[in-house]
Amino acid sequence: MKKLNKLKGIENPCGLHAIIGEDSPVDIEALEKRYQENIRNSPIFDEMVKKFGKKKAEELLKEFKVVEKKD
Repeated sequence: MKKLNKLKGIENPCGLHAIIGEDSPVDIEALEKRYQENIRNSPIFDEMVKKFGKKKAEELLKEFKVVEKKD
């Protein structure tokens, strides 16, 4: 079964996962920028552009966020 995200019909990318120790400073903004750049350079972004156009794809790309998860 394929998981679909809220982009209606576009397969969810694998994503980027990082495990960072509690004592390590985390620059969420830098990680997010890098993550979005990785998406921009992937086939998923080409799919987004085909489906929504370049401008909307760029807007949607900004919704790809890095989230700090604490257990």
